[in-house]
Amino acid sequence: NGDTSSARTRQLSLLPLIKEMFAEVNPIPIKNALYQIGFCKNQYRLPLCPSTRESQIAKVLKDYGLI
Repeated sequence: NGDTSSARTRQLSLLPLIKEMFAEVNPIPIKNALYQIGFCKNQYRLPLCPSTRESQIAKVLKDYGLI
C-alpha cells in the first residue's frame, strides 16, 4: 500500500531473525528452525549437516515467540 515507513520498521524488527537464518549455508538454519517449531524431523541427508548454531536459532525463535 506504499507505507514504506511501516515496512521499514517491520523489516528492522525482523533483522535478528533474518541474520540468524543466513548465518550458515542455506537451508541448514531454516531446517533447524522448522525442526524446533515442530514442523519436521531433525534428520539430514548429505550434503546437509546439523546446524552449529542451534542454541542461537532457538534463542531468536524464543525472542519472537515462535517456540
